[in-house]
Amino acid sequence: TVDGARNTPVAVKVFPLNLFAGGAQAQQRQTDIVKDEYNKLHDAAQVAAGGICKTYGVVDDPTHKACIVMKPYDRTLQKELDGLNGAPMSVDRVLSVAHQVAHTLRKLHDGETLYLDLKPANIFVDAQAGTVVLGDFGIARLVANTCGLTNPTDGSIGGTANYMSPEQARGEKSIDARADIYSLGITVFHMLTGRPPFEGSSAEEVFRSISEFSNGGTKAANQLRDCRGLLGV
Repeated sequence: TVDGARNTPVAVKVFPLNLFAGGAQAQQRQTDIVKDEYNKLHDAAQVAAGGICKTYGVVDDPTHKACIVMKPYDRTLQKELDGLNGAPMSVDRVLSVAHQVAHTLRKLHDGETLYLDLKPANIFVDAQAGTVVLGDFGIARLVANTCGLTNPTDGSIGGTANYMSPEQARGEKSIDARADIYSLGITVFHMLTGRPPFEGSSAEEVFRSISEFSNGGTKAANQLRDCRGLLGV
């Protein structure tokens, strides 16, 4: 899409109308969520300049209602991983991405903001600039407001199972910056080995895999040794 006012390409993030059930009230709820995410992105950009996807505003679309207008990026880190077909990334690439994301997380944490959904699909690649940025702040929270991580409608936990910290998965009320650091570690593991350490066809299976590892499972431990070999540690 081209923004006529800026005469520059833009990306439009739309949210499906069936995200919430229930007529006009649900549509208003959806609009509020979109605007809330935009405000989080805007606020995050103030404390972590250069590390957050660039947004231009919220517009109303006849089909999808509220949409976020943002800078278009070349791809996500997930697409980059998919293109490798399970092969690991180069160590130089892994270190570059990890350093940039860690720097952005530190700025967010210094600004009392937790990201809480760090994963390759939420890391956007700007190939021309040679940088990566974070996007999708749908469940980001201020440190002082982490007690609402569960969905009040169905009790589900916000986040993505394969990359979610154990305390976040348990729905604990007191979550801190370590949850983001854990997710960054899982993302780095994925980049180095070609797959996340804990997998399953459902969130429950992933959490069982994490539990087995904690109780002495060997599969992820062997992969961890492989990571150390790649890094020479």
